[in-house]
Amino acid sequence: MKSLVPGQRFMSETEPELGLGILVHVESKTVKISFLAAKTERVYGSKGAPIKRVVFSSGDEVTLRSGQKLTIDDVIDNDGLAAYRSADQVFDERELSDSLSFNKPEDRLFNGSVDSPGLFELRFQTLWNKNRLTQSPVRGFVGGRMNLIPHQFYVAEQIVDRPIPRVLLADEVGLGKTIEAGLALHQLILSERVKRALILVPDSLVYQWFIEMLRKFNLSFVTMNQETHLEPGTNPFTENDFVIVNIGLLKGAEMARNLMKEALWDIMVVDEAHQLKWSQEHVSTEYKIVQMIAKRSKGLLLLTATPEQLGMEGHFARLKLLDPDRFFDYPKFLEETTHYEEVAAQARELLKKGGAESEARLAELQDLHGPGRIFFRNTRNRMSKHFSFFPKRILHAYPLESKKTLYLGLEDEETIGPSFDMKLDWLTEFLGRHIGEKILLITKSKTKVMCLETLLKDRFPGMNVAAFHSGLSFVARDRQAAYFADPEGADILLCTEVGSEGRNFEFAHHLVLFDLPMYPDLLEQRIGRLDRIGQDSDIHLHVPYIMSSYDEILYQWFNTGMDAFVHSAKGASIVHQQLQGLLEEFLNKPELCFKDPQVLQDFLETTAKEFKTVTHKLEEGRDILVELNSFKEDVAKKLVDEVRKFDEETNLINYMNNVFQELGVDIEDLDDEVYFIRPSDNMYVPYFPNLPVDGVRITYDRKTALRREDVEFLTWDHPMVVGVIDLILSNTFGNMSVMMRKKSGQTKTYIETYFKLQVVAPKSLSPERFFPPTPIRILVDSTGENLSAKFDKSDIDERITGADQETVRKAKGLPKAAVQKVLQAAHQHALLEAVELKKKYKQNMIEHLDREKTRLLKLKAVNPVVRPEEIDSITEQIEILSKCYEEAEVVMDSLRVIF
Repeated sequence: MKSLVPGQRFMSETEPELGLGILVHVESKTVKISFLAAKTERVYGSKGAPIKRVVFSSGDEVTLRSGQKLTIDDVIDNDGLAAYRSADQVFDERELSDSLSFNKPEDRLFNGSVDSPGLFELRFQTLWNKNRLTQSPVRGFVGGRMNLIPHQFYVAEQIVDRPIPRVLLADEVGLGKTIEAGLALHQLILSERVKRALILVPDSLVYQWFIEMLRKFNLSFVTMNQETHLEPGTNPFTENDFVIVNIGLLKGAEMARNLMKEALWDIMVVDEAHQLKWSQEHVSTEYKIVQMIAKRSKGLLLLTATPEQLGMEGHFARLKLLDPDRFFDYPKFLEETTHYEEVAAQARELLKKGGAESEARLAELQDLHGPGRIFFRNTRNRMSKHFSFFPKRILHAYPLESKKTLYLGLEDEETIGPSFDMKLDWLTEFLGRHIGEKILLITKSKTKVMCLETLLKDRFPGMNVAAFHSGLSFVARDRQAAYFADPEGADILLCTEVGSEGRNFEFAHHLVLFDLPMYPDLLEQRIGRLDRIGQDSDIHLHVPYIMSSYDEILYQWFNTGMDAFVHSAKGASIVHQQLQGLLEEFLNKPELCFKDPQVLQDFLETTAKEFKTVTHKLEEGRDILVELNSFKEDVAKKLVDEVRKFDEETNLINYMNNVFQELGVDIEDLDDEVYFIRPSDNMYVPYFPNLPVDGVRITYDRKTALRREDVEFLTWDHPMVVGVIDLILSNTFGNMSVMMRKKSGQTKTYIETYFKLQVVAPKSLSPERFFPPTPIRILVDSTGENLSAKFDKSDIDERITGADQETVRKAKGLPKAAVQKVLQAAHQHALLEAVELKKKYKQNMIEHLDREKTRLLKLKAVNPVVRPEEIDSITEQIEILSKCYEEAEVVMDSLRVIF
């Protein structure tokens, strides 16, 4: 680019909807352009940037920032800046309105640049598809490579429906918290409400989150952990918009923490949030790090499978991250929780009664429930009443008689003790009976994993063995997990506790618990690696234990005391806290239980009694209120039904087939609902969005996409489809065509125009949610009379065909002044239609947001968990969108001349 001067005006050729930009900064290799109407900036390379210098000509009509409309008489060069004269007024190009749009098909008419009828029709389809998609209630929810699980869509919809989402996701293990967060992120990013997102996870989950976001939602994140090299003078947290970072990196590297302090985020997601330790006496480093970033993030999603059952102090700590102004006093918080049981009792009575009146009263009670609005937890028990997508757990216990050591006490985790050899012999026999089956083995000890790996490879030379433990690098762990996931890969994966958090192995059906954890939540997390949505078979739990040892006590405590193997034992952690001292005493001195069997029997009965009491208390208390708030079947069903409609319709297949044909993409029909597409030798465009040079397999079928990860799942949300729509509408493809009647003899000429009513507003406010870009069709004759109602598009399409070269030359020779006069008349007709549309869109927006604001104000009166920022955000949204809607412009998008 030459003669770049700050203040010059540019348009983006790929994003014309951003309006008229202004050059604000020039460097040797980059330029920065501010698009004030869209409240965004873009940095481009100096060479080959998709931007175009905008200088108007004499006769052009322009609008100033003041709103004044002027016709240009003369253009003056003022040291690289354009100055314009209109009558006796001179103004600088910097005074031009930032909302100006660019699309002049009439210029192509006079240049004789004509598109084919097929390309014109494709543009028409694209306009209406864009209009339909932007106002769909499931936009952003259609494209996930996932099963249509109702509660996941409900939670995601609740998140994105909030002006500033800050919530705690605490579904039980295996119910899909990652999916819920991914769905919400996908929608927020696709609608451009979120432009910068941070995902903060434990060491072992960086790569898994990266893969989940990419494979399921086509979201590409930059990953960072302790092995990432930080270049001096750079800041990966400000230079990248979508980042997954290991919290261990921030804890261990002061440089990384300081760089993070410079970054602002639209939303942060924190997985395994229960690991953030906080108490009134001590605050962990990890908690302080998240607290620091949370203050610099508008939105916040905390994911944890262990809510307040782990202790009210920890639950308060997580709520404090979400809203420090509301949750700042722990004693006060405890005092408030004492009132919830009374409210819960009323809720249960209303549930029993049923009916519309009870439902209305129930909704009021939910509003009274403290943190219920920012706290979502779905349970297997409740979901199983609505849907049957959970596998059955089958327990196989293997009591092993000790021949060497009687009353074996608790062993050191990393010591290869007396029980190891006995369990190894059992494992050898077990594996011999399950050749060819995928088996996950979990133990507490890294040393045991390494020993088992060596010994199994020696005893079973033909067996593929994978190992996963904390001694491996992050990349090595991921490779081992991928090796196990490969159908032709590892038969058994040996892993430590690090593999039981967040990792999903639902393709396996056998879990060997080589030893048992001390904590119930760790047991549930282990089982949850296999027992989760997506598991298509019953799962088999294999538990070898040494008789008359600590091993048997722990097994009996979990099994007889709480039935924790076969069922998810809600409240087991509270029982553990209550009986921890006695349990540890018995584990260290098992002879106390086995010399007098009544001692163990009494302990198990005490456990069962306490477990029943705790479970009853949780069900009687606030759990019912949280669960009611976490899932509403009617709302969830509507969402899933809408997504299913998109899945079942053929509109996308037909549309993309037209796209491939018109833009020059070869398509081959393979088997199993799969197609292969690749660039042809006659591509109409130099670059087709998300299409590799060597081609790619695609499918439109959700079941096929779930079964085959080697194919792209094309939906209206897929980057290829979104990119194609933007590509067509941001360029001149199909915006000018010439047609002629099939029957000769008629001499009257028509111009069919398509105007676009569009709003330029900050994307963060989702302006198109209520104001979709709307095509307005106007058909005029040579006098400018509006004949749109008399002849609709389908009538005309039946009577016309593509023009020959003589007719094209005839169109090019039309008198420019006469055509402009007719187009001005068409524009006036479009403006009249736009008045009612703008009024309708504005009214719908105000009514919707006013209802939400009124609801929040009423809710705030009884529940202070509603933050003032949420209400202020809606007020600001109404004010800004109202002004932007009034200023929405009607611009010509395309036209065709009909002879």
